[in-house]
Amino acid sequence: MTARATVERARAEGMDLLSSMTEVLAGQVHCWSEECQRFLEWQRGSVLLAEATCGLRSQHETTLSRLLAAGRMLRAATSDPAFMDRRAADLVKARVAQLQESWELTHPTMSAEEAEAFLAASLGPVR
Repeated sequence: MTARATVERARAEGMDLLSSMTEVLAGQVHCWSEECQRFLEWQRGSVLLAEATCGLRSQHETTLSRLLAAGRMLRAATSDPAFMDRRAADLVKARVAQLQESWELTHPTMSAEEAEAFLAASLGPVR
C-alpha cells in the first residue's frame, strides 16, 4: 500500500468515526432533551404549582443539578465546530438555557444589599 493510499484510508476512517460519534452523540442529546422535558413538566405540576415538601425540593434540586451537568457536557461536545449535527447542538444550547432559567427561578440569589436589607428587616435593629 502506498503512503498516499494509507493517508486516504486513514482520512476515510477518521470521517467514518467522526460521523459515527456524531450520530451517537446526537442520539444522546435527544434522550437527554426528552428527559429534560419530562422534568420540566414534573417541576411545573409538582414543585411550582403545588406546595412542595422539603424532600420534594431536595429531589428537584438534585435532578436539576444532574440534568444541568449532563447538559454542560453535551454542550461542550456539540459546540465544537467539527460536530456535524447543528440541530442537536442548538437543542442542547436551548435546553441548557431552560434548565438554567429553572435553576434561577427555584434558587434565587440575593445581592449583598438585598441580603443585608432582608436581615435588617428580619432581625430588627442591631444594638
